[in-house]
Amino acid sequence: MGREPAGFLTFLILGAVLSNFLPIDSLARRRAPGFELAAPHPLAGRTRFLRLPPEGEWEYQVTPGELRVEQNLLLRDEMWVTKGEARFTAIHSDGRRLELRLRVRPWKPRGRECQRLGGPGRWWGWLGEPPAARHRTLRCCRTEREIRIDWRAGPLAAGESLTKLLDSAGCH
Repeated sequence: MGREPAGFLTFLILGAVLSNFLPIDSLARRRAPGFELAAPHPLAGRTRFLRLPPEGEWEYQVTPGELRVEQNLLLRDEMWVTKGEARFTAIHSDGRRLELRLRVRPWKPRGRECQRLGGPGRWWGWLGEPPAARHRTLRCCRTEREIRIDWRAGPLAAGESLTKLLDSAGCH
């Protein structure tokens, strides 16, 4: 009978200490919704090139044979391509098709911010898109890689919808 209060006291102290810890499900990273352009990987399941927005306006067609990976990087629990190429097709809801090509290479960041380069510059804003500016470059500070996205469209460019797609692409 003398041991019951001590056991109960231990239970209260242990409960108070454990209540300060985070629940195990709070440690899991929440993945952003969307489409992940990824190649199969024998150990990690897949190695990611890029995250694209959810399939609302756009639908994506990927042929696994057009994904080439030379180097990988393991960041937290995800594998990322640091050197490689990928080709895929993005189809807009109104039927316009874009052929996109990604080239990924290592890059050393100079700061802590990811960068987005390319697209129409300040001189071309009112003239439309120059032929040479059909690319966008993402520089990721976390995965230390540069992703160049080139695209080819038919006579009708996807315009603002394409800009929105590329601006919302996630590099990590």
